Amino acid sequence: MTGYSRPDVMQKPCTCDFLHGEHTDTHAISQVAQALMGSEERKVEITYHRKDGESVNQASDRQERWWYALGATGCL
Repeated sequence: MTGYSRPDVMQKPCTCDFLHGEHTDTHAISQVAQALMGSEERKVEITYHRKDGESVNQASDRQERWWYALGATGCL
């Protein structure tokens, strides 16, 4: 989905900074970080990017129907 391999993401911060790109809102980034570091539940709309720079969050199928990827993240 993102183009990153397991070795690419190992030892990366749980805030997924490596998935941020030109369309990632800085306020959303801080909301995710605050929720993760404070063990809080929050609803945040954030745009992540693939390794090639393309947005992960939305794509269309061959019939131009839009779908969205949803995810959850957390620190262990």
